[in-house]
Amino acid sequence: MADPITIIGLVSSIITLVDFGLKAVSGTKNVRDSLHGTTAEVRELDLIVEEVRLSNDLVKKQQSSGQKLSNGELHILAMVAECDQLVGELRKTINTLKIRATARSKTLESARVFTQTFLKLGDI
Repeated sequence: MADPITIIGLVSSIITLVDFGLKAVSGTKNVRDSLHGTTAEVRELDLIVEEVRLSNDLVKKQQSSGQKLSNGELHILAMVAECDQLVGELRKTINTLKIRATARSKTLESARVFTQTFLKLGDI
């Protein structure tokens, strides 16, 4: 017979594996059924990135209109340049976290998106 502590450890590992499997299946189903072909978190990030891009464009238009800018506005322009760079990097990552239209199997593609989202959550 096995030691009781070993049995408890084995049962705990099995429960953890089943829990992760259920989360993976649920996440894959949510991606497959979503309107935007990605998780809700990635969709929200996509909307935020788009809003930042629109705000940056507005600031650039104000600068190009020939208005005299204050020191604070000049600092904002410096931040806009940095935000543009971050928006570009985030856009690349977000695009990899969406279902590709050319995929053969929507279920397999949904599983890929869920897995990559899970692995890149810290990077985002």
